Amino acid sequence: MVHECIGDPDNSATVSGDPVGRAANGYALTIGVFDGVHRGHQALLAATAACAEQAGPTPAALTFHPSPRHVLRGEGPPLILPVAERVRLLRSYVAGEVLVHRFDTATARLSAEEFVTTLPIAGPLRTLVVGQGFRLGRNREAGAAELTALGSQLGWSLLVVPPVVVEDEPVSSTRIRTAVGTEGDVEGAARLLGRPFELFGTVALGDKRGRTIGVPTANLQLETDLLVPAGGVYYCTTYCAAAGLVDAPAVVNVGVRPTFEGTVLRVEAHVLDWDGDLYDREMSLRFHDRLRDERRFTGGDELVAQIHRDVLAARSIAATR
Repeated sequence: MVHECIGDPDNSATVSGDPVGRAANGYALTIGVFDGVHRGHQALLAATAACAEQAGPTPAALTFHPSPRHVLRGEGPPLILPVAERVRLLRSYVAGEVLVHRFDTATARLSAEEFVTTLPIAGPLRTLVVGQGFRLGRNREAGAAELTALGSQLGWSLLVVPPVVVEDEPVSSTRIRTAVGTEGDVEGAARLLGRPFELFGTVALGDKRGRTIGVPTANLQLETDLLVPAGGVYYCTTYCAAAGLVDAPAVVNVGVRPTFEGTVLRVEAHVLDWDGDLYDREMSLRFHDRLRDERRFTGGDELVAQIHRDVLAARSIAATR
C-alpha cells in the first residue's frame, strides 16, 4: 500500500495530517530519500521487513520528496529515479507501506523528536531502521546515539544497518551518479543498483532525420531533473506497454549530435527490427552496455556506416543475453 502522507509528490498539495494506515502492532519504519533504491537501500528495506516479520509490526518506508538538499540549498544532483518509480521499487522491497513525505522548510525546522512524534502513521513506532551516518532533525541534530536515547524515551528501538560494500567502497547514490552521468559506466552502475540503470519518458516528435537514413529513432522526452548517461551510444532494452515492446533490444544515442551541429541533449532509441508508432507513448530504456563515445563524423555517409556497425554490435550482445 502506498500513502502520500502529505500530498501528491508531483504537485504542491498541503499537509493532510491524517493517519495513513491501521497497524495494531505498530510499525517498523525506515526513513530516507532512497534515490535509486540501490543495494544499500535494499539492505535497509530487507532489514525493515525482517524486523517486522519477527516482531509483528507493519513494515514501512518513508521517502522524502523533494529531496532535502533541493529544498535547503535550492539545487541538488539529478534524480536517479522519478518519484513514481522510486515508490514502486520501495513497495516491492519492503513488502509493506510506503509513505511519500513532502519535504519543505517546515519539515526542516522540526527536531528529531517532533518529526518522529508527528509521523502520519496510525499505530506506534516500534523500530526505526537506519543506515550508518543517518541523521534526523533540524541541522541534522540526531545521529545513532541521540536516536537510541530518543527511542528509549518514546518506546521504540533503533536498528543501524551497516553499509553494503561493492568494489571496496560503500554503495551510494553519489557513486551511481558518477558512474552513469560522468563516466557512462552503466555496467558499473548496475552492480551498485542491483539492476540496470533505467530512463523513463514519453516519446516526442523529433526531426525524423533517422528515418531518412533508414534508421528510425524514438526521441525520449525526459523530466528535466533526471540523471542522464554521459554522451555516447549504448545497448539497451526497451519497454513500451502501449506498443507491446518488452525487453526489445535497441541502440540508444545520448548526446547533442555534433555531426549535425546540434546543441540540445537528446536520447534517441533505434529499436531493432521494429518500425511501429511510438509517439506520445510512455517508454523506458534499460542501459546494459556502452558501445562507444559520442563523436563528430565528416558527413552523413560516415555516420550511417557507424550506425550500422553499432547495430551489429547490439545484435551480438542481444544474442548472448
